[in-house]
Amino acid sequence: MGELAKYFLFGFFLTSIPATTGALIANSQPPQTQVLAENVEVTQPPLASAELSEDGSPSPKVSQTPEPSPPEASPSQAPTPTPDVWPPADLEPLFTRFASEFSADQNMLEYIANCESHYNPLAINGDYVGMFQFGSLTWQKYRVQIGANPDPTLRTSAEESIKTAAYILARFGGGFWPRCSM
Repeated sequence: MGELAKYFLFGFFLTSIPATTGALIANSQPPQTQVLAENVEVTQPPLASAELSEDGSPSPKVSQTPEPSPPEASPSQAPTPTPDVWPPADLEPLFTRFASEFSADQNMLEYIANCESHYNPLAINGDYVGMFQFGSLTWQKYRVQIGANPDPTLRTSAEESIKTAAYILARFGGGFWPRCSM
């Protein structure tokens, strides 16, 4: 949390708590209570005869707390984030296809596309273009590696950018997009 936010919250509590307390004292009215339930009856299950002491009163029963079971084995990777916004329906098959083709994590692929451009293949930020905001030199380098057309104008193609991103994600992980890495 930023320093400014800390000071704001501290100031808020310093000013609101005394004001609220002062108002209650000034009005001399006790806080109102609310009845949440009436006629509540607490029952216990009948005790087995083995749970009664010799005089017929209940005897404390000692039981062992079960040992917690070890957590299930988890894959070496941490769970991947789920995108806040799901991709448009027409893009979902492309994410599925290329995530499978390159053995990339589809959830992470969708998360990065959402984070970088909100799934907008026409997004432009200086030299960074497309759904995954590829720079022109980066685009050309990795497109040559996958044997695809390195023309930088293809960065605005949803299919071509998802394909390239799936390759990069499978090979280098999500850290390739530092602004959107977890």
